[in-house]
Amino acid sequence: MSSPISSAGKRPYYWLTLAVSVISLLPLLLVRMETWDFVRIEMGFIRQDPFQFQVFKDHHYLRYLLLVATNEFSLFTGLPTKLITNVLAVLSVLGIARESFVLLRNKFDFSFLPAMAGAWVVLAFPTWHTLVSGAVLSYALFLWIFLASINLWDKKRRIIATGLFLISLAYYSIFAMVVGFACCQTILTINTSNARDKLIRTFLFCLGMFLWFIVVYAFGDIRTHDEENAFSLHRLHSFINFGAMAAIVGAGSFLLSRTVTNAEERAVFTRRILCLLTLAFFAGLAYWAVGKPLRFFAFGSYTARHTFLTCIPLGLGMAIAVDLALRKLNGRIVAYAITFVLAVMLVLQHQGLSHKAAELIYREIITQEFKKIPPPPSGYVAIFPVGFTQPRHVHKLGLAMSLYRAYGKTAWMLNDPFMRDLTPTKENMIAMYKDYSRDEMKKNLADEVTGDAYTKFELHLENYYQEGRFWYWWYYAIGDYTAFNPRLVKA
Repeated sequence: MSSPISSAGKRPYYWLTLAVSVISLLPLLLVRMETWDFVRIEMGFIRQDPFQFQVFKDHHYLRYLLLVATNEFSLFTGLPTKLITNVLAVLSVLGIARESFVLLRNKFDFSFLPAMAGAWVVLAFPTWHTLVSGAVLSYALFLWIFLASINLWDKKRRIIATGLFLISLAYYSIFAMVVGFACCQTILTINTSNARDKLIRTFLFCLGMFLWFIVVYAFGDIRTHDEENAFSLHRLHSFINFGAMAAIVGAGSFLLSRTVTNAEERAVFTRRILCLLTLAFFAGLAYWAVGKPLRFFAFGSYTARHTFLTCIPLGLGMAIAVDLALRKLNGRIVAYAITFVLAVMLVLQHQGLSHKAAELIYREIITQEFKKIPPPPSGYVAIFPVGFTQPRHVHKLGLAMSLYRAYGKTAWMLNDPFMRDLTPTKENMIAMYKDYSRDEMKKNLADEVTGDAYTKFELHLENYYQEGRFWYWWYYAIGDYTAFNPRLVKA
């Protein structure tokens, strides 16, 4: 076992924690506008229009209360709602990392450095780039609350822990993680004298959670329409892939365990590996069961939000690896290895952040260019890119908001860049919007449309890349996009 680290000796690790936090989370604080589906929520804040929050009030009530609280805090303080949600996103990630460290120290009994390494991995988790959109903020927030409830329960603060636990279940995938942690508790504490009692208690607890989820699924607010969160076998191959991965990890761990000569330490290592595989399985189960993939490298989209729960087993895996490496390797080699892993993760994270910066810049350029000309007649507006490819995840909502920022109106029906196979001709746009009800027009920020004119614009950009570049955040921070030589031309 490694010797305890003094307070002074811990200082470099705290500095590294600060560095990873800044590199990982600073871009989130720079974002000034909402993206993806949350653009309509932003419009609800701007216009003080509760209609835009209705779907959350009807189907995700705690998330609705979060919107209301954000709005009221903004009105009270004068702070922009986006700044408030940005700060909440950063605090949530920091909270998840902190609670992960406590979990690794107390429940899994790691020493300081392995637990810190696990927390660093959580901070550098690549898919936090999706937090650019407030649509996924609640997932990170509820995960933080869930982990805090576990740690508080272990500290015998049962009333507060229970309250936080109940709140965290508003992130429905947590139901699966609860079962995973219950199994881990059994794995870590079971022995020959308590095996029967432990197994029965764990089975009954997991059965209770399953029945609880079934009630919520059948009678609660978990689904906004029949297709949402419907169970399917579309991701059956994900279970097969996990089985193959678990077999490989299990075999490799068995070979590594033979290098641990102390029988007690070998048993601890084996229990931790079983917990790692258990948490990894339950982190994916909720998504695979409803046909959703765990796409860690979906940099241009927000699908990577499905992977949030996997930051916990990933942190545990890092702690296991560092703990074993410290027993077998030189400390400097271990430090280099940790640094390399963190660098790779941060580069991957910033690949996603660069995609998001490209989207933010694209929409701001559209606003700036439209401000230079009179507003087009109310009706259909199609924006064609010339000399570049549009960002991958811009919807018509985003473009409609860009025009609203230019003219203060929602008097146009925009094309949808996300529908990449649909050329926005007048005929296609009429077909796109023809069956929209008044409510659907309002949801798509087109409720002030008074005509049916079709206006085509060409947006010319130079040296613009849809996947973004890390320096795009500087352009976005200062609001200067002359590097792309933008020109909006009415065709």
